[in-house]
Amino acid sequence: MREYGMGVKEDKLYMNSGEDKSAEAMRQRRTLAQRNLDARLCDTAYEYDVSGCGLSECNGCYAYSTASCHGAPVYQNERGWTLHRDRPPVESTIGTDEQVSELGWLISKEGRPFYAVKTEALVVPLGGWQCFLGPQPAPTCVTHVSWDEHFLERCGPLKDEGNVALKDGRLDRAEETYTEAIEHMDGFDDVISSSDQLRLLHIALHANRAEVRLRRSSWQAALKDCRFVLGLDAAHAKAAARLCRACRALGRSGEALEPLRFALASAGNRGEPTLREMLDETEVLAGCESGASRLSEVFGQIGSVKRSLAEWTTRGRSDSGDLQEVTMQLSAALSRLGQTGAEAQLARELTLLLQGTSLMEAVLSISGMVVDLEDSEWTITLACACVLPAIGEGLVRRIVEGLPEIVPQLVANPRQSLELVRTLLRHPSRQRLKISDSVVATRGLLASCLRPWAALLESAGADGGEVSDGAEAASEVIQALGAQTLRLDNLEALALALFVETFIGQKLHREDGTQVVSGGFVLYHGPAARQVVLALLRNWAEDDRILQSFSPELVGRIWLSMTTKLRRDAGVEVEKQIPGPSGKKPLKLEWFKLKRAQVLRKGAFHPEEILEALLEFLRAHLRATCARGCEEVPQEGLAPRHPAEEWLQEAIDRPFGWGVLLPLLVAPPPLSCGTLALLEDVIDCYPHQEKLAKKLAGLHAFMPLLGLPWPTGPQPASSHMQATLALSSGTRGAAAKLLARAIDTEIGLRVAEDNVGCCVESACDLLANLLKSTDRPDAVTAAIECLGILTSNLECWELVPQEVITAIVAALARSSCAPTRAQLSKLLRHAHRDRTAGPRVEAALKDEAVGLDEEQHDTLLREIFDVRTLAGQAKAEMLLKLRERQEQIPAPVPERFAKDGRQVDALCKAIHRIYLQHLPSPRVLILGRLARAFCSSLARAHPGCRIVLAETTLEKLAVEELGPSCEAMLLPPMPQALAEEPRLSEGGPFDLLLIGEPLGYCAVAEYAEQLRPFLRRRACDEERKKDQVQCLCVEIQERLEAVRDELFSAGYYDADHDGGLAELRPLARALEHGVALFALPSEEREQKKQLEGERAVERKVRRRQEAEVQASQEEEEEQRRSVLFGTLFDPLRAMGEVDPLSISADVGAAQGEEELLLVWLPGNSETPGSNRDLLGALCAEAGIGTGCEGCPGGPRLRAVEVALPEEQSHWHRWTDEQAVSYGAQWFEMAGGVTQEDEEKAAKDPATNISFTKPNLEVLQGLEGLEVSCRRLLRLLEELVIGLRPSARLALGGFAQGGAAALYAALGGLASAEVRSRLCGVVLCCSGVPALHFLGPRLQDACLRSRQVADSGGGEQARPVSVHMIYGRDDTEVKDNFVQTSRDLLKRFDLPVPLYRFRGGTSEDRFPEDVRGAVLTKVVRALLS
Repeated sequence: MREYGMGVKEDKLYMNSGEDKSAEAMRQRRTLAQRNLDARLCDTAYEYDVSGCGLSECNGCYAYSTASCHGAPVYQNERGWTLHRDRPPVESTIGTDEQVSELGWLISKEGRPFYAVKTEALVVPLGGWQCFLGPQPAPTCVTHVSWDEHFLERCGPLKDEGNVALKDGRLDRAEETYTEAIEHMDGFDDVISSSDQLRLLHIALHANRAEVRLRRSSWQAALKDCRFVLGLDAAHAKAAARLCRACRALGRSGEALEPLRFALASAGNRGEPTLREMLDETEVLAGCESGASRLSEVFGQIGSVKRSLAEWTTRGRSDSGDLQEVTMQLSAALSRLGQTGAEAQLARELTLLLQGTSLMEAVLSISGMVVDLEDSEWTITLACACVLPAIGEGLVRRIVEGLPEIVPQLVANPRQSLELVRTLLRHPSRQRLKISDSVVATRGLLASCLRPWAALLESAGADGGEVSDGAEAASEVIQALGAQTLRLDNLEALALALFVETFIGQKLHREDGTQVVSGGFVLYHGPAARQVVLALLRNWAEDDRILQSFSPELVGRIWLSMTTKLRRDAGVEVEKQIPGPSGKKPLKLEWFKLKRAQVLRKGAFHPEEILEALLEFLRAHLRATCARGCEEVPQEGLAPRHPAEEWLQEAIDRPFGWGVLLPLLVAPPPLSCGTLALLEDVIDCYPHQEKLAKKLAGLHAFMPLLGLPWPTGPQPASSHMQATLALSSGTRGAAAKLLARAIDTEIGLRVAEDNVGCCVESACDLLANLLKSTDRPDAVTAAIECLGILTSNLECWELVPQEVITAIVAALARSSCAPTRAQLSKLLRHAHRDRTAGPRVEAALKDEAVGLDEEQHDTLLREIFDVRTLAGQAKAEMLLKLRERQEQIPAPVPERFAKDGRQVDALCKAIHRIYLQHLPSPRVLILGRLARAFCSSLARAHPGCRIVLAETTLEKLAVEELGPSCEAMLLPPMPQALAEEPRLSEGGPFDLLLIGEPLGYCAVAEYAEQLRPFLRRRACDEERKKDQVQCLCVEIQERLEAVRDELFSAGYYDADHDGGLAELRPLARALEHGVALFALPSEEREQKKQLEGERAVERKVRRRQEAEVQASQEEEEEQRRSVLFGTLFDPLRAMGEVDPLSISADVGAAQGEEELLLVWLPGNSETPGSNRDLLGALCAEAGIGTGCEGCPGGPRLRAVEVALPEEQSHWHRWTDEQAVSYGAQWFEMAGGVTQEDEEKAAKDPATNISFTKPNLEVLQGLEGLEVSCRRLLRLLEELVIGLRPSARLALGGFAQGGAAALYAALGGLASAEVRSRLCGVVLCCSGVPALHFLGPRLQDACLRSRQVADSGGGEQARPVSVHMIYGRDDTEVKDNFVQTSRDLLKRFDLPVPLYRFRGGTSEDRFPEDVRGAVLTKVVRALLS
């Protein structure tokens, strides 16, 4: 240093490794070091990367140290070299008396400068370096890393790692990584404050570490981090929230108020609701801590519970006596608050207090940690006490979400769990929080608690006494669960559980060894059980989703429970007898003593009540089962049963199942009505009516309905059937359907035969009552059928009263229901055939009470006695064909003075006056079924009118009736023949086309279209008033729209806007017809349309010709394309002798002494020989020289630059930017492949690719490139002759030269000698055109090489490495092309190292200051 007079000031604290290296000491040293700088540290760089030095030890990374020199930072590398600012002497004055020193940057060691650059700047320059003691060359490339890049690269990943650890719960690792990042940034406050990114990163590190410390209960450390963050950003919401949590834990909630308020105010409308809620909680907690709140006592008790919980946990969860005591005290205090009903403000403060103290979490924690389940009652009591009606939704949600955590404790204490669920289901937010769904979905809760809850229903109160609290709570909870559950899966699960517990229960063993089935709590007597059962049945009956979840077999268990209750509560010991058929013994059956609802004892649960609800439930379940469809899993070997059949077999058809229904039919009306409705639904749904009829007859259900002798026995039974049938038409209709099915059986008819009078009387009364109403036609039909069965089988029409027959006739006269009328007609037909009833039917038809006139009388007679047979259907078809033939016969000319004749004359006169009168000699063409009538009338109205009658037949045509001016012609069968009809063209065009009833008579659309050229039309479109109607059509009103469509399709237009239509319509309506007017386009429009059609044809022909020419050109181009694609770069194609390229520069090792021959191709814009200096420098770097110090010496590299011949100005005709647009076009695997295909393709990507064929333009461009490549390869063949055996060959070039080098190396044209020497290709900023053209060749070479290696048949050739050098900001070759090209080449096992640089511009894409350094790396790689 004395020799050179430099004054490096080194920081001894930094240099001495034995000093204190704690985080605080390091921060102080960093802060102190920045005070000696003349510039801000943020304006400098963190480190510099030096390369290109002749002395390799000087190369490398120089990082910032805490030393300084001349007001600038000092940087050091790993080998002890220093990069600093100093005053090195001017080299020419060293050792003289006038030694001069100038300020600059230098690289030195031990006070000796090796390289330096003169500058006044306080930052390291990137160029201009000179050698002092260091060997040539001086540093050629100096790059820097900014402070932002350094901290983001170093601390950013640490932050991300800490975030992952925090998310995974690895708190130790998270705090360690956050702390490491923070310590790395400590002491660089100036740098951090100058960058928004670093400032946000620094804040995020401290904020996240605060969260970690909070979770680790390091309250003070977390508080420190939060205050640091808020000091930098007072509006940081997360830091304010975490500060609040730390202060709460330390009992200093008041300290968090101001930070929370400021953060909330700064956030404005964007402020999170949780921040506002946290501020409210903190205000309440601060008031409780100071003793100013009314909830201070509760706050203190909560604190005692949490402290006791911590102590209990520390003791290993043993001896929970103290915890139980403080917990019960808190429960009592909360219960008092709930009972007193706190006002709104106090309730809000209580909610905030419970939220702020996290009491719910503590409650769940206590409940979950209690090991002794039998001694866990106090934990559930505390949870129940916390669920006050006034607390907010958040607290209730937390309890509900925590239920799965405390299921064992809830199951062990069913009374307390019942109270907790009851309290939750009473909360005002129960619907929004879906509390019932959560309770049902809690696994194991209902399964274990439902039976103990149900046991509480068997309480005192069966005889009207008071209901116990437990029974009331159980009843309320079960009903609330059924009413509030919303989700379908929860509903089904709850319903099934309640159904089993309600009606099925469990098997009980008697002392005598027999088994009985306990029907669940449906057998209980108390009003609590009564409320539950009735509510469940009614709720289930209203929800088809629940009903379909119950199988019919499961529903059938209801009958078993029902019979148990009936046997026990309704007196099964009563014996009854039903008289059987004549000659048979009476049938015995069990009977039930059912009472009216008005006389039931209040408070007790009677079977009558459940029966009414149960019958409605059964009806709903039957309908839901039928809507569900056939059974999904039929019995083995059997076809799927109809849903109604499955339901009846599984639900009702059980032992004593049908027997329950008979007493219900004669029970008081509520029960009998439900029974009749159920049986009616079964009749309507059951598919096998005959089988069902036998079941109903075996039930003897028809006996009470027909008023037959009722069951007798020791205790006669009373029937309420008459009262039931008198209620409504619904019950009478159900009874009629039941009778119609049951009576039409062998047993039914045998019983009716023994009691004919009683049966007929009952059937007549039922039918007479049903005929009075019109709302049940199906029931009327059933009643008619029932009476018909009795009268036809027993021949007892004489027992049917006259008033009933009269009522039947009157009903037939007024009924509008077709099935009912059919049955009434059938019944009267049978009655009329009877000897005694026939006269009475005639009398009823003439009865004044019925009030039939002569026409109605005849109509009823035809309806009664006309039988719809096959003969009748044939006759109807014959009449239809006769009508069609009639329509094809021309209508005759009506008599002139007849009504029809006068109406036709009036219509024709109006047509003449409106459309023909102003013409001197009009010409009219008439066709259609009414043509003859119109022709005669129009001839009389206008004798001078020339009329042509166009007919399909001339039979029975009297010419004298038409008039002298009328001419008849026969329409040809083919409408196209009208064009050659002379009578149409002679005499000029027709002024009007008159058509009458054309549909069904002639093909009106085809004829009208062919008649268009013969009709007169207006000359131009501007004529808006005259010649508006060319066609007038008269047709039956129902067919008028069809005629319009026919004429529209023939090219006619609607002309109903004409004023004459208003006068013609009433005249046509008098004939029961309608009229429509039509017009044709003007001659001008027709000519224009014809001209446009001709032009369209011409355009079509021209387009076809152009398409043919284009197709021919495309075919020719495709042929040329295929030829070029198959012959380009084909080594077997003979192109004649080509001249080799010339050499513009040859530097480096002598011929025969080189280890590597680099052949360089300049770009199109470069002059030949312009790269001589660059190539010489590369050779020097590779060892060409005088053996200077530090250089290995000896020849290694020879570089040759080639030049294009004078007649050729480019390697290929595209610029790099254009060549990129013809880039690599290739495709991966097509869609629809399997995962196995994708995995196989990933292992062998070289085969998982296909290439497109370049277009003709590209192939023509590559044709010129092939010539350049062949001339280059001709030169290479001459050059390799003089190489020594171990020497290798490399090609390289800039821009288009690089592309030519790549094609020459990989295009397949090189000779075997050249290929064996070739080791690499260097692409410098080259846009390679149509790289996918080389794809198939590279793929074949790759697969052949692999095949050789796998077979072991020879030495595998070493692949050619492709070295890609591209600028990051290249304006012509984009990054996407570089990456795509590299990926393609790497697929085929080619080594493709990529070198990127910065600093290129649009004028100089490969700057000189980076050329040497990058190419030196490439050459070294090639030599290695």
